[in-house]
Amino acid sequence: RNNCDFILYKKPSMYALELKTTSGTSIPFDKESNKCSGIKKNQIDGLTKMSGYEIVCGFILNFRKTSNTYFMGINEFNDFLNNTDKKSLNEKDIIAYNGILLIATKKRVRYTYDLSFLWNKEEGT
Repeated sequence: RNNCDFILYKKPSMYALELKTTSGTSIPFDKESNKCSGIKKNQIDGLTKMSGYEIVCGFILNFRKTSNTYFMGINEFNDFLNNTDKKSLNEKDIIAYNGILLIATKKRVRYTYDLSFLWNKEEGT
């Protein structure tokens, strides 16, 4: 029941990230309970609360079928939740709500991601 999977610190900012991957075309979420296999209510609530302390919070969402990985901030995710009756999130939804496609380099079977956009975003570049 952790708020996030990963905490990253690059002076002067802290980042709280929940990491999700799917072999399908969408990632399920449950805004009412913790019963789904994807994004759980306690993760949404925890990241939302943490974002109030000037911590950059969001999701790293990997779609193995298309080899695409996105960053979606918790504020954008909450906007999506407030404007949908859907119970899963697909790539089109992420793009529509300003998700950022990550630059990825595949090394044999694992990926390395360029997360510099996070601190560049904070510096205003």
